[in-house]
Amino acid sequence: MNAQQIITKLQTDPIEVFSVVRLAFQNYAEVDQRFVNKNHHCLRGTWKLLNEEGGFHELKFNKNSYIPTITDGWAEIKEYHEIPDNAEVVFSFYDIDLFAICMLREIDDPKTLPKFHSRSLLPKETFFFDQGVNDMLLKRPTIRISNHFGEFLKKKKYEMLACCHDQGTFEAFQVFICNNEKSTVELGVGWDKLCRANNFQPGIIRFKFTTNSPHCMCHVYQLSIHGSGSTSNTIQ
Repeated sequence: MNAQQIITKLQTDPIEVFSVVRLAFQNYAEVDQRFVNKNHHCLRGTWKLLNEEGGFHELKFNKNSYIPTITDGWAEIKEYHEIPDNAEVVFSFYDIDLFAICMLREIDDPKTLPKFHSRSLLPKETFFFDQGVNDMLLKRPTIRISNHFGEFLKKKKYEMLACCHDQGTFEAFQVFICNNEKSTVELGVGWDKLCRANNFQPGIIRFKFTTNSPHCMCHVYQLSIHGSGSTSNTIQ
């Protein structure tokens, strides 16, 4: 597309709009799952982000329906569009690989994060289970989870749980119901791999779910480390 074609395209109505959120500690931007699920069949791995000067920047999209992210190109558009470190950016979708920014806002309170984001804790839209871990639990291939969390998984009849994490990908864990008096629940195999990839430390790990998600999935991250309080993986 030449400059005039881009300017003309931006004068038309987009097919739809959707949100993308990136926080300062993240190496990628999280894309609204609802948009991706609806359009996954036609989205390409490279997006052209058009601008009003008739140019564009390229963004790399991972095409992952569990944790859809923009993996490359954010630094360039952050500088060009003066996007804050913690921001929700509303994209206009024009075609399979044509997009534009229609608005943005700075996020200074985690309570305002949209529900699709891994750190969102919107009441009635999200819920979570916190799990204490020590050195031994971090090194096991499976993890025995709390009774409350286990009862939730049994009630949902989940056989697998996709645990998305801060490396921009996910681990699919089998849900094991142990043959004991309490029918306790374990997740694995591969829990130790996820812990190493995220450098989890003894403390509290959070499993965060989105209400009415179409997938058997959650986001997993370190909430706190023993002796040091909360981690830096929050809005600064």
